[in-house]
Amino acid sequence: MRKVRDDDIMWVDLTSGKIRREEVSCELREKFIGGEGINTKLLYDSGAMYHDPMSDENTFIVGIGPSVGTGLMAGNRCSITGKSPLTGIYGDSSTGGNFVLNMRALHIQHIVVMGKAQKPSYLFIDKDGVAKILDAGDSWGMKSVEVVDYFETIHGKRIEVLSIGPAGERQVRFASVIVSRWHAAGRMGMGCIMGNKNLKAIVIETKRPLGIAYHDEENLRKLNKKWFKLAGKSMLTKNESIDGSLFLMERYNKAKCLPIKNCQLGYEKRAEKVYSAPFNLKYVDKKIACYACTARCGRVFEIKDGVYKGEKGRRIDYGAAVSLGPALDIYEWDKIIHLKLIVDELGFDAMEVGGMLAMIMECSERGLIDDKFTNGRKFHYSNMEDIEYLLNCIVDVEDSFGRILAGGTERAAKILGIEKYSYCVKKSSTGTHSKDRLAWSLGYVTSTRGGDHLKNFPFTMLFGGYFADQVAKYIFNVNPKEEIAKPEKKGRVVWWHENYKYAMDSMGFCLFAMHSLPNLGAGYFDEYADILNYIYGTELKDTDIFFASERIYQLQNMINVISGQTIEDYKWPVRNPDENISKEYLEMTTIKSLNNPGMLPEYFKFRGLTADGKPTKQRFKELGLIEEMEALENMPEEGGNTMSQSLEHVAINAKFKFWDKEKAIFMSMLLVHLLGRMEKKRIKEYKLEQMRQEMMENENNLSKQGGRI
Repeated sequence: MRKVRDDDIMWVDLTSGKIRREEVSCELREKFIGGEGINTKLLYDSGAMYHDPMSDENTFIVGIGPSVGTGLMAGNRCSITGKSPLTGIYGDSSTGGNFVLNMRALHIQHIVVMGKAQKPSYLFIDKDGVAKILDAGDSWGMKSVEVVDYFETIHGKRIEVLSIGPAGERQVRFASVIVSRWHAAGRMGMGCIMGNKNLKAIVIETKRPLGIAYHDEENLRKLNKKWFKLAGKSMLTKNESIDGSLFLMERYNKAKCLPIKNCQLGYEKRAEKVYSAPFNLKYVDKKIACYACTARCGRVFEIKDGVYKGEKGRRIDYGAAVSLGPALDIYEWDKIIHLKLIVDELGFDAMEVGGMLAMIMECSERGLIDDKFTNGRKFHYSNMEDIEYLLNCIVDVEDSFGRILAGGTERAAKILGIEKYSYCVKKSSTGTHSKDRLAWSLGYVTSTRGGDHLKNFPFTMLFGGYFADQVAKYIFNVNPKEEIAKPEKKGRVVWWHENYKYAMDSMGFCLFAMHSLPNLGAGYFDEYADILNYIYGTELKDTDIFFASERIYQLQNMINVISGQTIEDYKWPVRNPDENISKEYLEMTTIKSLNNPGMLPEYFKFRGLTADGKPTKQRFKELGLIEEMEALENMPEEGGNTMSQSLEHVAINAKFKFWDKEKAIFMSMLLVHLLGRMEKKRIKEYKLEQMRQEMMENENNLSKQGGRI
């Protein structure tokens, strides 16, 4: 039983104009944690799965986790949830920014938006928590970067804004939501839902201090101090601080799995020019961190010369960089930055739009797109004019080709007759997948929001290495070095990692920063339970958190099944074997082990599903989801394991032995030191190279002047 008053859910009906608040119930908190978890339950209860995602019956939900605003390390995220216009199933997107702190300060945990406004509107919540639906005025039609400035002229500088750009207004199915000016919630078209509801923005006034009540603040601070101390010793924290997620550009290029030119090849020598080092050294002015974050993966950057001189921004990650770079055969950072800024201004998901444009360019160059769709225009890789034309085309409601592209990669491919070049999972553009990292690849197929890497993120079975091996030994009793490319026991790996990620997102933690803790023996389900107990005075255990994660999955899967998902949707795309595609690449990206007993069948078994992925009464009863069973007609009675049977093979937490933990910390600290030295060396070498180039340029200029005398 909870001993501290919880925050509220704010219900907003745009059709009637009515707004109300109610406290998050104890049952809801204990069964679904918060953030993504409670969002999932609210979406399920709304009945959105029975309706077209483009209808007024869809629901738009913003939810923060209980960690947000507490000062807990990495407690700075929100989940934005609805039925996805892109995939037609459950959809969500996670993001950060100070908007989440403003919600917490006003004791709002979730904002649930229903219905549709008669005209373009925005929701304004003042510093006293009073909410109003107001006329969006001239903000309708503005690009994302202009919206914040517009609302600051009306409400002053002390506000945070969650908004859409032209893509959302014009109901592009992969429209993003921009939060606190620089943070993009890009995945699965949540911005399209806002646009369909005539909702331009949610504006919240800033209030400080946050005024959070705790049941046991002393122990919460002790745990937080432990986390920050461990994170400071983590080589992952150091690596993230140096390169952000952009280090993956080099890692994946060397592994030959970059999605170059719509997955025509996985390695390109020119991609070395868009590794993290050139970006950090030439374009980055300073590193920035989100609230209570150790990673400092944010970057304030500016293009200092050339055609795009003066363009600047604050955030760019691997997903956006690779989708707007190598996927389009672009290998210059200034061009990638320029495109990323356009994508955010218009309000697109960079990954979906990059995958789609890569498909269009390949098929245009192969002569596979009928001229009747493009008025005879051809599109080519590396051509910035073509790329910018297509981006603007998508938000032009008068452009028939743009309207086709606005549907997303898979829909566009079907209309244009180029399905063989659309590499999607559950209608979400993903590219091809690796047969050498099977847990990673399986997670794309099982993801409840459509093909995606962040619902799973199996850090124990991604690249291997000492730290991953340690965790895998304790959780799964396997050796990743020997198991990573084998199909055995992958279903259970994905099951645990998905549940871990559900708990993390529901708590409101950032994956990128939290990733530093498990390898050092912290940040598991037991500590998540402790945090809820310290904040609310509940009496939860690690099993309660794990079961909450399972409930979240089961309801998302139920939403998907009711929305029409079948076993046929669980499959990877296969690269079309054109003459220029190497046999090595085709072999590496063609996975034939999906139905191996240790892959998808084991996953369904551990989830308590039927052999074709349907939810069962057995699992729902175990989880106390009795009323929720009524939503699915003819629900199967049994299928797969019980929870207790699955947990006989998987440990909920990695309980490091003393010397294993000490060794992990020692090795991590050693790598922190080495990474620091490498960063200094890299900076020194870059500066020397800059001096050398300047000297050569000066000599050339003097030589030219001498020739004219």
